[in-house]
Amino acid sequence: MTDLDQKEIHALRYYEGIPDLLDKGDPFWNDEKAYVTFNSLFFDGIETETARSQENRRLSPAIAIEKEKALSLTSSLLSCCAKYEHGRIRCCRVERLIDYQKFCDAGMFTSFISTSRNGYLSSYEDKHDLVLMDIEIAQEAPCCDLIAMMGQNEKSAEGEVLIAPYTEIEVHEEPVPYELQKIADGNGRSPAVYCHVKVGSYRYKESTASEEFSSAQKKAVRDLYHALNMHAVPKEEDIALYLCAKKSFQTDVFSMLSKIQ
Repeated sequence: MTDLDQKEIHALRYYEGIPDLLDKGDPFWNDEKAYVTFNSLFFDGIETETARSQENRRLSPAIAIEKEKALSLTSSLLSCCAKYEHGRIRCCRVERLIDYQKFCDAGMFTSFISTSRNGYLSSYEDKHDLVLMDIEIAQEAPCCDLIAMMGQNEKSAEGEVLIAPYTEIEVHEEPVPYELQKIADGNGRSPAVYCHVKVGSYRYKESTASEEFSSAQKKAVRDLYHALNMHAVPKEEDIALYLCAKKSFQTDVFSMLSKIQ
């Protein structure tokens, strides 16, 4: 197994929210929950951002407007996944329903996905409308086992395996098993869906690098996030500019993936 370099280790630790790496002089690198905003950039629409804000998860414009830094973080995380050699892996994840529906519609995971080898918790107060996912990661699927690649760390107890974005999925839903029906979401409700998910290799479209964000797009990001963080309705013009910015970011990620195949 190939060792990770310092940039890759830094990316994994930052993604995990390990605070000793935070740079208080740089808003991008000073967010323990950066993954909340970062992963939203991989989804179409603003349904994901809206759902996260309704769970009182703060969206950070500093993450979204720094396109080059977000792409650098993406590149390092993808490199970690490319270096991890593995066989079939069984793990699980608790997803919110709106994101699960987007995954099913796309036929792939459209963002980085954190999973656990250690089973489900008894409740998930930070999420609404739970989907319990029993996941099988195929040998060819790009992912990274954090303990295997980083050794023991502050979050080793979670037994996390990080799955790369734009990986094909095959989903089969089943009734929620009796022993899992008591798992509660932030509103005290039982899981909405239980399913088996098989994860395969990358599924992406060819693309070329896009342009930098305009000043109007950056302002729209700030205004839209401010509205969502305040549980208000964003302006239509801000939504349109924000979606253009996200599409630009996603286009560059697709271009990045085409070079590592």
